[in-house]
Amino acid sequence: MIVPSSKGCRAGSPDPAIPPKTKRGPATPPYRFNSMSPENRSEMARAKPPRCNDSEGATTARAPRKTGSRDTTGSTFKAASSLRGFASASREIHFGRGCSSLGEWLAFAEAEYARHDLALGQVATTAHDEALYLLLRALGLPLDSGAAVLARPLAAAERSAVSRIFRRRILDRVPAAYLTHEAFLGEHRFYVDERVIIPRSYFIEVIPQLDRWLKKSTAVARAADVCTGSGCLAILLAHQFPDARVDAIDLAPEALAVAKINVREHGLAGRVLLHRSDVFAGVPPARYEVIVCNPPYEPSARMKTLSPEFRKEPRLALDGGKDGLAVIRRLLAQAPDRLTDDGLLLIEVGGLHAAMEAAFGRLKLRWLPTQDGSNCVCLIEARRL
Repeated sequence: MIVPSSKGCRAGSPDPAIPPKTKRGPATPPYRFNSMSPENRSEMARAKPPRCNDSEGATTARAPRKTGSRDTTGSTFKAASSLRGFASASREIHFGRGCSSLGEWLAFAEAEYARHDLALGQVATTAHDEALYLLLRALGLPLDSGAAVLARPLAAAERSAVSRIFRRRILDRVPAAYLTHEAFLGEHRFYVDERVIIPRSYFIEVIPQLDRWLKKSTAVARAADVCTGSGCLAILLAHQFPDARVDAIDLAPEALAVAKINVREHGLAGRVLLHRSDVFAGVPPARYEVIVCNPPYEPSARMKTLSPEFRKEPRLALDGGKDGLAVIRRLLAQAPDRLTDDGLLLIEVGGLHAAMEAAFGRLKLRWLPTQDGSNCVCLIEARRL
């Protein structure tokens, strides 16, 4: 993702001032790895661990010395392939060579993140935080460990485990959350894998404030999360409104399988119901006080420009059609029959603020404030639809 900025929402937009979904990551803790206390995070950031000897990291493999000026096999292609194979094996053997302590591995990983121009924003917004997170998880250490852990020496088996996880992150560009199979929204942990987009949403700020915008007489009995993915927003709604039933809706059966895991782990199987549907088309009739949606809204033309980490996420969760508004149009068409008279529809639209106003300004979109000023979640009252 890589403009590690405090601006921007989860999805893309023609507005260059707002990084796309695949380029965002607010600097405030609620969105990303934040189990470490502010004091420990600051202490870790100030610490200056020694660097290990592998200053060139994964690209220091040396090719075998030539034995002659001619290709005796008659096939330069075969020789080149052999050298590439040797280099690949060598870089794995020597990846992180000389790093003996956790702090040395952290310094090494930070340098490699920069040198390989890794995309950030899916788990953390800085190389330091993401690399530290992977180290602590690989070693089975608490996420709130203090700076003293940086001096901890690693046993041979631990060095191998750390080397493996960083090879996959740095050389293969696998998102960190897919390596650890977890993501955080605030205090809540969610299981994730390659079947779902990695949770990242400003709804972590908005959902706890929903009572501010609901009428005082409105009790939330039913809520819906459209494009639920891992089920994270449906689960946040269920925690926010403990007496409500929540419908979690997604078109992808693979995503719903992951959502089922999260619903079970949060003990909400009795209140969060999963539906495979294109928006509400396949959902039994119901009226909701609250509908939230964090849809795919990356314009299709931008998909091929995404960083490798984001191309590993499901395209269905990112691609919002030609202008990014395809799913949003279907949602707005169906929402009038799904909201109660005083119901609220909330949609996170990334950098599509101008596009939304141009297409749907007649609905009197209300842009809700967020800590970083992106204000990319719009609220629409049922009476406006």
